[in-house]
Amino acid sequence: MKGILKNVLITMILLLTFIFFTNYVSTEAGEPGSSFKGVKYVNGRMHAVMEKEDLDAEFKVKHIGIENGFFHLEGTAVNNESEYELAIEGEIYRSNIQLLLDDGVNPYVSVPKSNTNESIEVLSITLEEKAYKGLLLPANYDLEGKNIIKMALKVGSDLLYFEDETEGISFSELANHSETVERSDIEAATNEDDKKQLEEKYEQIDRSEGWFFPYLDFNQNNVIKEPRN
Repeated sequence: MKGILKNVLITMILLLTFIFFTNYVSTEAGEPGSSFKGVKYVNGRMHAVMEKEDLDAEFKVKHIGIENGFFHLEGTAVNNESEYELAIEGEIYRSNIQLLLDDGVNPYVSVPKSNTNESIEVLSITLEEKAYKGLLLPANYDLEGKNIIKMALKVGSDLLYFEDETEGISFSELANHSETVERSDIEAATNEDDKKQLEEKYEQIDRSEGWFFPYLDFNQNNVIKEPRN
């Protein structure tokens, strides 16, 4: 089992490197807390995001925090064409990506239990206390070691992916209100109802952390790169 999980993590990192890898160009980060910068993937076609000017989407934050043990995020997702109001309440879980845990990233996953905008599917919300460079967009390598949020939204056939610094979250509070669900917990469960509930939670966490897999095109000829001036 450990060998399988290790291979999955290695595959994930290689795929992300394949999609996003480029030489880093140092650019100044935007002001944290008021909005999150991101990118729009038209028709779900993922492409390299190499520089800050390639970040063509924004999530304007109205509220972010932890209330009654749940993660709360409210704001407006904006791209060049449209705006989408969104308010999310999510359960908090400890990440199961061993690579991040071993690297001291202190990662968490929020699985939405409510979403006020039915036209938007929340694919993933993750938070990292010390962002891991290997899983950042190249345009955001300057976020390494910072407190960040990552959020993937599906709007129609398009994807909006946000990745930015956040100062509105206490990671000690995340830890206090988080739940850890591991495969060993499922195997140790003796009650069938408990086992089923743990399996559902584990699958939700797994889907959130691997949200991008359905959108990766394994044919190198179809990988799109942003044009450079």
